Amino acid sequence: MPVLRMCFGRSPVTLSARYQAAFSGRESGFDANVRYYLLPLGSYFNLAPQVGWRSLDRPGQGTISGVELGVQAIFSLSPKSADVRLSHTLTAPNSSQETSITTLAVSYALTAELRLGSRLEWRRSPLFDDYRVGILLDFAL
Repeated sequence: MPVLRMCFGRSPVTLSARYQAAFSGRESGFDANVRYYLLPLGSYFNLAPQVGWRSLDRPGQGTISGVELGVQAIFSLSPKSADVRLSHTLTAPNSSQETSITTLAVSYALTAELRLGSRLEWRRSPLFDDYRVGILLDFAL
């Protein structure tokens, strides 16, 4: 989940940044991106191209870092309450380290500030080919 997600009023532009690390120390990563939502925020469906930077570090296997390009589709089951997000990104495209990440996330707002969700992520790169499952608790300030 993003450590920081900034919306600029009713602007269709958002900025987010995130750091994550495995408890085992097997992996860590950082990413930051800008998304531009093509339809008005709060719509039942939206599409957002994104551009940013990602770094994935797996001790013993190496580090992949570079420009990240992608797109995210959002399906709001109930605006501001429940949504399904599907995204696909490429990190370091057209390089020997090109990494593809596909993510499916489902979340539900328990309150205006608290969201509960789950996330399934498939990752393919020259260094690894794996998937991750996560349970998310997102608190908005």
